[in-house]
Amino acid sequence: MSANDAVFLVLRLATVACLYAFLAVVMLVVLRDLRREPAPAAGTRPRVRGRLIVVGGRGPTGTEYPLGDVTTIGRDAASTVALDDEYVSSRHAAIVWRDGALILSDLDSTNGTLVNEVPVVEPVEIKPGDIVRIGSHRLKVGKPR
Repeated sequence: MSANDAVFLVLRLATVACLYAFLAVVMLVVLRDLRREPAPAAGTRPRVRGRLIVVGGRGPTGTEYPLGDVTTIGRDAASTVALDDEYVSSRHAAIVWRDGALILSDLDSTNGTLVNEVPVVEPVEIKPGDIVRIGSHRLKVGKPR
């Protein structure tokens, strides 16, 4: 076997290895996409993952806010749950549906967020029955309807 033949053999083997690596990456991407929850079809209502129910503080008691995949809470009118309260930051907190659970994060609000009277310092899972305090609002986490 000449030196040129050896070089061509190595190049062929490297090409085959690259093709197999490429196919493996494509398969991993396809499998990951198949495991994701499908996005809602156009014109359909977003999925409700839970509810926040006003149980105290400002606002009419019993007012309900549906929780979707991403719910923002704050004084800003663009928030999913807009609370008119001087103790609520414009972008106060967010609730995200992740891995089958509702996760609440404080968005560096001025007055903080409490779950069952415990300050939220890192993202925390919330469950039906938990009480979330934002500003003077007390909101009970409820199951979806």
